[in-house]
Amino acid sequence: MLLLLGTAAGVFFILMLFWQLSQRARVSKRVLASALLVSGVCVTWLGVKLTVKIYHGGVRAAAAVGQRFAPRSGSEIYTALFGKGVACTQVMESLDQVVPKIDIAIWLHFRTCPSEFRRLVARHPFSAKKQATAHWQQDILGAEGEKWFRPQAMGDTVLVYQYATKDNRNIQTFWASLDSTEVFYRDILD
Repeated sequence: MLLLLGTAAGVFFILMLFWQLSQRARVSKRVLASALLVSGVCVTWLGVKLTVKIYHGGVRAAAAVGQRFAPRSGSEIYTALFGKGVACTQVMESLDQVVPKIDIAIWLHFRTCPSEFRRLVARHPFSAKKQATAHWQQDILGAEGEKWFRPQAMGDTVLVYQYATKDNRNIQTFWASLDSTEVFYRDILD
């Protein structure tokens, strides 16, 4: 309604101004000033409303983007990767891959029961081997900055399970204690 009133007042002002100039007629200055004032108030009000709508839309968009790029909790990562875990599963540490190609992988350290670990490795045809950790001189590739990601801390021998897609765009690796109750996991997704 205010938009209609403002538009009408603005059109009236412009028509009266042109009529006065073309006819050399004397239109009351009060009429012209009133029309100009009404149209100015309406345009200002509409400008404020539009600015508020744009601002709130921008705030909502920024919040959505911020939420999308916020790292998930360890339990959220576990559920996204493996489905709902059993009660014996406890995520100790995690690092999410927020931006693929920049963040190299998803990293997890969790404790679980052997039956849950068997469920996890049954999802893909993992290659499995026992590996001695006594001679590991360097950190795991990509985990250099994560001091907590140290499968060597589980003992002198760990179970290593690895799966890679045919194009190597997804590589999943489990490092598990011999009793399969403590697990480190890396999921590289390119």
